[in-house]
Amino acid sequence: FLRHDMVLSPKVESKILRIEKEYLARERLAHHGLIPRKKILLHGSSGCGKSMAAERIAWDLGLPFYKVRFDTIISSYLGESASNLQKLFESINDDPCVLLLAEFDIIGKQRNTHSNDVGEIHRIVNILLGLLEEYEGEGILIATTNLEGVIDKALFRRFDDFIELPKPTE
Repeated sequence: FLRHDMVLSPKVESKILRIEKEYLARERLAHHGLIPRKKILLHGSSGCGKSMAAERIAWDLGLPFYKVRFDTIISSYLGESASNLQKLFESINDDPCVLLLAEFDIIGKQRNTHSNDVGEIHRIVNILLGLLEEYEGEGILIATTNLEGVIDKALFRRFDDFIELPKPTE
């Protein structure tokens, strides 16, 4: 596994290193009233290394790496998806880990008044807004998407950092 030896552009590499350094210095930062970046949104085309970057961060920090499968979170029963999201966040609150929310656009879609949704996506996004806003856990949440244009604008404000991973060059 060479995830910890990813070849990234200098700009992306420096942003990832900054996240790792801040995490390692979180106690020192707290002493000065500062909070490390804990909620990161990685975006870019398919296959550009978003999930691999999340694994690399976990590897470099020596943290467990968990990947959320949204097919296990999303339910056809009204209200159950929101409950599943709440349980997920509760389960990691005191667990230092890197939690990957891959394909974040599945649950973070823009709330659209002209949509045919029956309101469940609105409830999921509203719950997600609150969960991200209130998250003060010991780990790092990393959401990834290759469709950042469909993510609800209010969700963007809940992230501490945004990193675009460009397509690899030669």
